[in-house]
Amino acid sequence: MQLPPISNAVRSLWFVGAMLSLTFGTAVATAPPRFGPVPAQIELASQAGVLSVGPSSSPSGGGATLLAQPDWLVPVVLVDFPDQAFAAGSTNAHWDSALFDTTGATLRGSVYDYFRWASNGRARVRGRVVARIRMPQPKTYYANNSWGLGVLSTPNNIYGVIDEALRASDATVNWAPFDLNHDGMVDMLWVVHSGIGGEATVARDNLWSVTSTMSSWAQGSPFTSNDPIPGGGGLRVRIDRFSMLPELSAHHAGALAEIGVFCHEFGHALGLPDLYDTSGNSRNFGPGNWSLMSTGTYGGDGVTPESPAHPGAWASAFLGWAPVHTLTTDSVLTLRSVAAGGTVHSFFFGGENGPEHFMIEYRDRSGFDSSLPSEGLLVYHLDDALIGARLGVNRVNAGAIPGLRLVEADGLGDLVDGRSRGDASDIFPGPLGVERVDDRTVPNLRANNGTLTHTALEDITPLGDSLRVRVRTRPLGWRPLEVLPGVSGTPAGVLGSARRAARVINGEIVAASSEVNLGVARVIVRVKPASGPWGTPTVLNNGGAAATEPTLAAIGGNDAAAIWSDSRHGSNELYCRVRRQGVWMGEIRLTDLPGSSRYPAMVPDGLGHVHLVWQYTPPGGTPQLLYARVVPGQTAVAPVPVSPDSSRPDAPAIAATPTGGCYVLWPERATTPARLWFARIDPDSGVGPRKRLTPNDGSSQAAVAAAVDQFGTLHAVWPTVVSGRSEIHYHAEPGPTSGLGNPDSTLENRAEAIQNLALEVDSKGSMHMTFEALTGGVNTVRYRHRTTGGVWDFGSTGITRPEDGFATQIQPVPESEDRVTLVFGSSIGIEGRWMSCTRDAFATRLPTSAPLPAPAPPHAALRAHPNPLRGGVELRLRWLDSIPPLHAEIEVVDLRGRRMIARPLMKELGVWEAHVPGELTARWPAGVYFVRVAGGSRAERVVLLH
Repeated sequence: MQLPPISNAVRSLWFVGAMLSLTFGTAVATAPPRFGPVPAQIELASQAGVLSVGPSSSPSGGGATLLAQPDWLVPVVLVDFPDQAFAAGSTNAHWDSALFDTTGATLRGSVYDYFRWASNGRARVRGRVVARIRMPQPKTYYANNSWGLGVLSTPNNIYGVIDEALRASDATVNWAPFDLNHDGMVDMLWVVHSGIGGEATVARDNLWSVTSTMSSWAQGSPFTSNDPIPGGGGLRVRIDRFSMLPELSAHHAGALAEIGVFCHEFGHALGLPDLYDTSGNSRNFGPGNWSLMSTGTYGGDGVTPESPAHPGAWASAFLGWAPVHTLTTDSVLTLRSVAAGGTVHSFFFGGENGPEHFMIEYRDRSGFDSSLPSEGLLVYHLDDALIGARLGVNRVNAGAIPGLRLVEADGLGDLVDGRSRGDASDIFPGPLGVERVDDRTVPNLRANNGTLTHTALEDITPLGDSLRVRVRTRPLGWRPLEVLPGVSGTPAGVLGSARRAARVINGEIVAASSEVNLGVARVIVRVKPASGPWGTPTVLNNGGAAATEPTLAAIGGNDAAAIWSDSRHGSNELYCRVRRQGVWMGEIRLTDLPGSSRYPAMVPDGLGHVHLVWQYTPPGGTPQLLYARVVPGQTAVAPVPVSPDSSRPDAPAIAATPTGGCYVLWPERATTPARLWFARIDPDSGVGPRKRLTPNDGSSQAAVAAAVDQFGTLHAVWPTVVSGRSEIHYHAEPGPTSGLGNPDSTLENRAEAIQNLALEVDSKGSMHMTFEALTGGVNTVRYRHRTTGGVWDFGSTGITRPEDGFATQIQPVPESEDRVTLVFGSSIGIEGRWMSCTRDAFATRLPTSAPLPAPAPPHAALRAHPNPLRGGVELRLRWLDSIPPLHAEIEVVDLRGRRMIARPLMKELGVWEAHVPGELTARWPAGVYFVRVAGGSRAERVVLLH
């Protein structure tokens, strides 16, 4: 089979995969009910396969792809019944004109006109009435009290009508001209029955409008005509695919049917599925009146079927009627409608291709869209994997997660719930003036699993016959890479997840690294002031022996300590230097053991203690983990064993608890595959029992990174390989008695190798994870964030590219939830350098124009504290009611109405609050500000002093 051209633009493989699923599978076809939910009979018929339309097959058994067919010639057979004759005006000439006029003579346009418009000239649908038949039985005989959908009741069903009509008309009709794709089958047959369609009434003695195949019904098979296939060696033209359609209008009593239902059913002939939920008694109308393949059959307002709505962005892209551009970077777009030749734009987290994504299009009241509720931007949330899996059974929008959902600007979700079939408030900006949508607005652009996509549509502005929108595809605030000053050595290989950088009280970042210069590894430190550039590097270790595997911690005030493994005595020992008031004190030897001390990992606990763990291998023995609580500046440590004698631990990780204890985690290589173990060390009772971190799932757990939040919960991440793909798994332990209690979850699943994870928790409990990903043979830096509310980013953000060098020793240094600095080494060839990259979402968040809030009366449920507010002090915004507002986001605006910041309400200890950090309020000029629910008018006044 030959696939049709989709687009010359970049397309997602998932999107193409969904196309293939439809091409080689089935498309299902029913008109949506005019009122109420979808009846159960539709679901039963769909499950039985009678509403499935597969690709037509050639006499030789091959196939033809109907999606690629731009030209159609449709034969129409008119049938009435002894108990229901055609209306007086239902003539052959009427239907030829109403359906297939090409001259523009019809008042509202024909089916031919509609598809020329919808496809931007790419599809041509012509046809003619070829026969007029009186059926031998009354209509109730075929409807059989089930709208003709009884699969097993042949001939008392729709199949019975089609079969009788073809037998009665075959002698007078030459079917050969209606096979334009030359596969020996009539491309599509329309049978128009007298009366109204079953979709327009609750009475089951009418026939439901469907598109189907004769071969899918009980005792059914394709009809073989008496007309030879030209050049077919005596084979006869056959008929299998058909649509059953009504004579009378469902909206105007006594009038002949409008083109809406004809266009909808022909959408199925082209290969489109229904975009409403076809499962029984469902109310999800998908895009509703905004799409031909849902209730837009009856017009953009639901009551003008003579002017059916456009199929929409997804359908147009699917059929190759519109080019698709996948946005990989932040962009400002000017959109035209698809019917006018506009492009469909797709975007998602990080500009990456994948099954889940958003799609946008501009719609205006032109052409057949003249009855739309409003004009503006439509935003669709799609999952091509779900669409592809459900196409064959016509369940695109069935289930808890629809394959295609309209992001309704009013955030009500009434299309999914069935409270509406489409209204003016669905579109952006619409009558509500919604000019922005992102992760934290209502509605939002979060992924189906609730994770953050960091995408946004901003400054949505209609421009007459077009629309401008700013599309953000990457997280806010990532600044350009910075190369640190000073001569750098080549970054040395470092095993384990020991912390190598920290932020001290005055905001300075102190970072340690291991670098090879003139063939010798040295420990280097660099310092970045809170508001200045990085300083020049300083060598910490003395002598010419190798110094590797540094770990660094802030130890109170503006002081810091660094510990490393040093080989100056032959076997490796641990050395330390302490920084006091900005000056590095002399070296201190911490260990004097006969074996080798490697992979130190150090962490402070906030109570004045520093916890240290390392791997020690005695002469001729097996490795073990030793732990000591260190007083910075002391000359020796008294270690205690953590791992059992039978253990073979690899490089450890350590995380401090708020109560003065710590967790030690390690990969255990005494088992195959390696498994993760941990032990809790209490300041009073010492080393606790050793426990497995997670159940054995058969995959190797060869490394681990960990952190503890302010509530004492241990968080751990580790790399593994599952089915040939690299994954990062995440696990949380809420307390000291836990172990194997919580299943782990998968954060990353990538084709490239993953290694050297680091995990940090900031003071509010937000998490920052980094790792190396092998991209194009080069290690690149990737970052992923988890909010204080426990919501992870949808995926990781690529910080470096292969051309930026081979990255290693990555260390995140968080300041707050929205501000973090990454420090890492990078080498290109034999030349090394050190780099940093900072994300500051506060500084780069663009002010949004907003109406000036009224200073009085104050909001009854919103309070700001402290007020007056001093610059540099955290502003706490509290919602006094037990139920949060619909738009669960609080914004601060200045006197000119410019939005300074928006923060989500989070429930903390039973109270809904939002916090604006002091580092942000310090940047605001003194003056009067207003705090309000996002988009609201009533506000709390805040006076900012400096």
